[in-house]
Amino acid sequence: FGWIVSLMLLGQLLAIRYVSADEPKTPGLEGWQNVKNFGALGDGKADDTDAIQRAIDLTKAKGGTIYLPPGTYRIRSLNLTNCGGIAMRGAGADYRGSMLQAIESGVDVLDLTGSYHFILENFWLGNAGEHVLPRTAILMAQVPGGPSNAFHFQNLFVSGNYSLATVYNYGCPSSDMLNCDFF
Repeated sequence: FGWIVSLMLLGQLLAIRYVSADEPKTPGLEGWQNVKNFGALGDGKADDTDAIQRAIDLTKAKGGTIYLPPGTYRIRSLNLTNCGGIAMRGAGADYRGSMLQAIESGVDVLDLTGSYHFILENFWLGNAGEHVLPRTAILMAQVPGGPSNAFHFQNLFVSGNYSLATVYNYGCPSSDMLNCDFF
């Protein structure tokens, strides 16, 4: 009887982790917010910041996962501050997967200030060329009295030039990075 329950749980886990790259919606995946459902194009031309931020804001309010289907999403800066227990997942960290491409100088591309128990997984983060110089690719910072910890980064490829640092961690303990490349 125990092995049947184990197989059922494994089946549910696999169903939760699978999202079709060609499917613009995420039916059956409660709590998953596909950025294309919010107007993101991922075509490498449009500014997808506002659409992705709408998906983030809904996920901050309800919890869950922000999903980036394959494509190149041009962004200015995304506000992922003061939220906990959510994830941003892409479809892979190579040229066939999901890429967030910074298009504005002087900003923190992914600002995780005050956030906790946050997952970034399976995407590429870079900038749009030599004329774009963001401050950081990923900013993790504490806020007074806040929990700011337990970040999990997995299968990330972060490239480009940044004026301060690729990843800047200001007082956020208990975090891990698995299979991540920072150039």
